[in-house]
Amino acid sequence: MFAEYGYAYSTLDDIAKCAGLSRGAVYWHFKGKGDLLLSIMNASVLPLEGFFVNADDPTPGFEHFARALNDTLNVRHHRDFCTILLKDGEIGAPECPVVLRWRVVQHNLRTQLTSLLTALGGSTQRTTVQLNALTHLMSMCITGLVIESLHSPDSTETLTGPFVHTLQKLVSDGAVLA
Repeated sequence: MFAEYGYAYSTLDDIAKCAGLSRGAVYWHFKGKGDLLLSIMNASVLPLEGFFVNADDPTPGFEHFARALNDTLNVRHHRDFCTILLKDGEIGAPECPVVLRWRVVQHNLRTQLTSLLTALGGSTQRTTVQLNALTHLMSMCITGLVIESLHSPDSTETLTGPFVHTLQKLVSDGAVLA
């Protein structure tokens, strides 16, 4: 309901009906729809927030990244969570829970990307400034891909492969910020 209609237009009555529960049953577990949304956000972790990078063998890092990106964009509950974060984050105040959770998602993604880029190294040694700039650039590209995919009814599996391959090629060739 939150993903489809947004927080402001979802009612507890509609949420209860969709879940096959009474409104009282929803109130038994949550103080209100704000408490329900916080529970969803606290329990949700996007695959892009924690794809695995092994420092001893970073080669599969891009494979894990590609799988995490693909799952984030194509698994229904992950897409719904992205929609909630983006839809309600657009109108939220800077300190609203949705905006704060979006910042956590961005931080976790950048941490994973930094880990991947550090493990891969590339053909040249990158400075901390270059690594931070490359991580930020990749994060912005991924955010753009997520936003685009949420507005597309088609599967994004055909986009994620070429996207990840292009990033991998740029990083491994040292062509970006070398």
